[in-house]
Amino acid sequence: VYKRQVLHWAQSEAFIVLQVKFAHRFDSPGCLDVKHENIKIKPWSIFLSAYCVQAHQPMLFKLNFTLYREILPEVSYWKFESVGRLFMNLTKILPDIWPNILQNPEEVPKSQIQVWWDMKKYYPNDMDKFSQLLEAVSYT
Repeated sequence: VYKRQVLHWAQSEAFIVLQVKFAHRFDSPGCLDVKHENIKIKPWSIFLSAYCVQAHQPMLFKLNFTLYREILPEVSYWKFESVGRLFMNLTKILPDIWPNILQNPEEVPKSQIQVWWDMKKYYPNDMDKFSQLLEAVSYT
């Protein structure tokens, strides 16, 4: 059964950070035993596919989107975290605050992606700039 995972994202001027949860909703438990993962970080895109079984139900998770701007894949990285989550750190080519992680916002449904505001404690100035940018964009 194909499922869309959910993800949080935040940014500094230098990095984009993503937390991917192998679950179809933010309030659902994540799949703990992820296998056959295929993760590709490219200059303009992210691709992820992974398989797991939860409650005897096989699930295939896929994520594929074009980034708002170019990154440096050779210094970007990913790692698995606890409770069915994956962390990605994407290094921006140019220091900047992006108005969105997605070049095309329709690539990932709004119910599956959220800004990771908890990261404001690590990037307070940059997340404040991001918040101001979002406010400015919403008024135009």
